[in-house]
Amino acid sequence: MSRDRYGPKVPVRCPVLVDEDRAAELAAASAGWPSARLTRAQLADLELLLLGAFGPAPGYPEDTLRDGLRLPSLVVPARDAAGLGPGDAVALREPEGELVAALRVAAVRRRGGPVDADKERTAALARTASRVEPDRQPEPTGRARLVGTVAGLRLPSHPDYPELRLSPVELRAALTERGWLRPGRSAPWAVWADGLLHTADIARIRALTRQGKYCVVLAPVGGTDPGDRRYRLRVRALLAALDALDEPVRPTEATLAAAALAAEATGAAVQPPAPTQPRVGSGQPAHALLVLVPVVPSPELAAPREPGLSATSPHGAAAGDDSGSADRAAELGALRAHLAEFYGLGGSLTGPALGAPGRGELAALLAAGRPIPAELTPPGVAAELDRAHAEGWLLG
Repeated sequence: MSRDRYGPKVPVRCPVLVDEDRAAELAAASAGWPSARLTRAQLADLELLLLGAFGPAPGYPEDTLRDGLRLPSLVVPARDAAGLGPGDAVALREPEGELVAALRVAAVRRRGGPVDADKERTAALARTASRVEPDRQPEPTGRARLVGTVAGLRLPSHPDYPELRLSPVELRAALTERGWLRPGRSAPWAVWADGLLHTADIARIRALTRQGKYCVVLAPVGGTDPGDRRYRLRVRALLAALDALDEPVRPTEATLAAAALAAEATGAAVQPPAPTQPRVGSGQPAHALLVLVPVVPSPELAAPREPGLSATSPHGAAAGDDSGSADRAAELGALRAHLAEFYGLGGSLTGPALGAPGRGELAALLAAGRPIPAELTPPGVAAELDRAHAEGWLLG
């Protein structure tokens, strides 16, 4: 991916979709194809592919690890892959059944090896012929990975919070309108929020804005049900947290510590506070913007940080962690940095700030009927959590 004077460039074609005539042809032909109803997490991966996040030719590759970057893969129950072979077409559908894309199968992989398509087809025909004797030809068990190219008809639909779901092109336009992308100025920072934002997180963002920087909070929401109350609570709480950016600095807020942390991450000296600017556009703060992105949230990146881990690598393995955890952490870091660049952003901060509370600490306060102090989380966030707890479903 090349860069221009404003920072990273997004693909010229974003999203990567077929034209209307080809989409109509594929939709008509799909009536005779096998279908795969994707999980919401798989749908998020597909959306990233169709946005062009992993290149101009979307697909599920044979080798899913490229230069340390873990690419999306499509794993389905083995029974759904029975009879599939190279050249076959599969309709990729939303959980509700709407067609999103067409997969042209290049290979089927099961348990680390290729599937013999001819044998699979023979077995599938035998199962069909012996429906009255189900024990004669058992359905295949396990999982299979489909490899192939993808033709996108459309992006997945998102009726929830459309104003917060900006594509890379739309985000770039919004940043330009706000004046955040200008010649000679570094691109805004990406701040990943896999969980909530608390007082320490707001202090870290404020520290960056004190240096004259802007921040885009990228909230991974892939795999979530738009009707899930916890998901909607999280979005409301994130907006409430960003509201605190325009409020006066509280004496208990660890601004100096957060500023030092941000300076360590950026290599820049801490500047005096800039005067508060009026809100811009949709009512979001003047120095930060919340964007919901089709990335599955990571429990590892939502957990409280351990002291000693760097601001730009908060998910690094602590002493005693196994190599699998370290590899997973490295893959998460590589993916988030790649996607931040894809969205046209500069630096990337992942994981909660030092001092941010964990879910257990907040749950204990709520269960005890004690107020959540502003030292832990902004009052607007505390109010959202209190309301959900009072309704009896937050901790369920």
